[in-house]
Amino acid sequence: MATFIDVMDKLIGLPQNDVQVTIEYIGSMLLSVLAVYIVFWIIVRIGERIS
Repeated sequence: MATFIDVMDKLIGLPQNDVQVTIEYIGSMLLSVLAVYIVFWIIVRIGERIS
């Protein structure tokens, strides 16, 4: 699974397959959005429990 650091290394580093780099970059962005959504959902659930 590509991480954000791996993608940045490929973008900064030697020229490679642009399509592969783009797919990995989009994948890492989607994972980041999903992680933020999950954290937000957990915070909302905790907020409901407290109130």
